[in-house]
Amino acid sequence: MSGRQQPGSACEECRKRKLRCDRKRPQCGTCADTGTLCQINDRRQRRGPRKGSINALRRRIVVSEQPSDLEDLMSINGPDVDMNETRGLGESTTTDEDTVVGQPRDDCMQDTAGTQNELSHTHIPPDFSSIHHLPYPSSGASMLTDLMKWDLVQLYFDRVHPVVPILSQSRTYGWSQDPNTMNQYQRCLQYAMWTLAMARSTQFDQMGDILYAETRAMLDALDLADSDMGAGHVEQAQAWILLTLYEFSRTNYRRGWVSAGRVFRHVQLLQLYDLDSLEAPGAEEDTIDMEEKRRTFWVAYCLDRFVSISNGSPLTLNEEVICTRLPCSEAEFQNGTPRPECFLSQAMASSDPHSLSPLAECTVLVTICGRAMAHHRVSTVERVYSNMPLDFWACHEWLHSMLVKRIKNLTAMYPSFAVVVDPMAIFACMVAQAAIIYLCTIIEALTEDEDEAWAESTPVTVSVPVSTYQERGLQAAREIVRLAREHERLGYFKAHFFLPLTLFLSAKWLATHSDRRKVERSSSETDTEALQALLNILRKMEGMNNLAAHHLSILQGFRSR
Repeated sequence: MSGRQQPGSACEECRKRKLRCDRKRPQCGTCADTGTLCQINDRRQRRGPRKGSINALRRRIVVSEQPSDLEDLMSINGPDVDMNETRGLGESTTTDEDTVVGQPRDDCMQDTAGTQNELSHTHIPPDFSSIHHLPYPSSGASMLTDLMKWDLVQLYFDRVHPVVPILSQSRTYGWSQDPNTMNQYQRCLQYAMWTLAMARSTQFDQMGDILYAETRAMLDALDLADSDMGAGHVEQAQAWILLTLYEFSRTNYRRGWVSAGRVFRHVQLLQLYDLDSLEAPGAEEDTIDMEEKRRTFWVAYCLDRFVSISNGSPLTLNEEVICTRLPCSEAEFQNGTPRPECFLSQAMASSDPHSLSPLAECTVLVTICGRAMAHHRVSTVERVYSNMPLDFWACHEWLHSMLVKRIKNLTAMYPSFAVVVDPMAIFACMVAQAAIIYLCTIIEALTEDEDEAWAESTPVTVSVPVSTYQERGLQAAREIVRLAREHERLGYFKAHFFLPLTLFLSAKWLATHSDRRKVERSSSETDTEALQALLNILRKMEGMNNLAAHHLSILQGFRSR
């Protein structure tokens, strides 16, 4: 028996003759016996799998062993799903761990340089105007098997659609089944759906940044290619809405804010604010397509109000020019029988409000906030000239009475949230309470900053004491805490993307007024506990929604003063 091999590589002669090399230097035993030159190649690549490929393969196996995902899809699409489409589930074009793991998450206020770098390496066709279909980019979607794509679509309708209800489920499954028949706008929308679904999943979370960069590049390229002002596709606006929500929740606030502006311009380009006027073209359009357009507009409208409430920026979509009906109920929409709903102006003017869908309720509530912002700005300008609008307090009390009516209506519709499974309904109730806090904040800011001369020149008196507004705000803040705890039954993966905004308004009000109520020890302790509960919920959410981290940082700076 020969001795133990020396460390190192076998010589080329032993490799060629398939002999065991003893690796002696400068000449092995075989080469010495045969009188052959002993040559060693030190640059030979190492054998075995590449780094990370085993872990990537294990993840792929876990995904392919989830039969429930395919069964769920079958139950939705019916028996016509072709099982032969699953033949490529085990195939993949990459085994490198480095391509599976996404880039590190941006901080909530981080610069956008990271995304610019990702976009520069994303494969996008040079000229979209000369093609009819966008090819799949080479780095992100190629990682997704058919089952993973189906899983992401199902995940989208489970966790994203309840709070962004802009798509008909049956229609979406219909056009997304065959990638070869999709146009480039539908392709972008599909990518945006996958991207936002990844933000609501721990399984796909690390792939989200890669697909986000590709989706963003595809949408940017479409905007550059489209030059006709008369042309527009609702899928493009829908894709921008989804991508903007991803940016707010997963990148940083500034990037989401800028993209929100593009959403509003696409909505205006498509004239989605004027769908139901007598002069509107396309009166014979399919009812489901028309309802999708309505919902796309109202989601963008709510986004405009949420951004303005958050940072005080002016509104973009003016309420006065809207001639689009409010969205119908979700059941009617998904069943293909949408019933025409009333207009926003009718809902606002009604003295006996009837039940609306959660999205429509949320629309009415943010409209009240928008009106409060408008008359607050008017009063601020008037104060410069030492003059107060005569109808200021009457308008303010009318807005509050509107909120009270909507809250009573919501309470009648959802008497117990223990059995409610609609996160949009809970969010609408939280928006109603946050609107009360917002109205109280306006009054408090006006009364605290006014000087004696301005107060004497004011021709009207405050009909309700400021202390009453403060108590209203505290009651609303406590109700938001209760609703947030109820929301934990559903989990925060299904929460509305701007839920942290309502928690922030509540926490800020509690933090401001808890010190003022120290004379009432029991109430002060209760409010302190409620404030701590809100902070804990925001901390739980900051890992999945950067808006929570953004508002937490503001609260920490506010409390440190």
